Amino acid sequence: MLPFLIDPVRASLSDRLRVVAPSRVVAMACAPMAALNFDMWNIIPIQMTFWMTVFGAQMVFLVLGHSFERQWDVTEYKESYISVGFFVFALQARSASRE
Repeated sequence: MLPFLIDPVRASLSDRLRVVAPSRVVAMACAPMAALNFDMWNIIPIQMTFWMTVFGAQMVFLVLGHSFERQWDVTEYKESYISVGFFVFALQARSASRE
């Protein structure tokens, strides 16, 4: 939820803080991970993030579902989502530091 909370004040952040402030792209890359952490269900931000992820995924399936390919042997999904999230964040931080 941090990228959505930072958006209103992003312009007022210093350059150094803006480099490490995650964007909505990072949030989208990390959203599936929120749905996989159901063991902390009693924490309100986890519940909010879970439901936002569910509704967002449903919208993607409704709009693009006809073009998805069914994969039956997907494994180690948590590790791949973690690495994708860090990769997107690293790309964002690198491009922001060059500006």
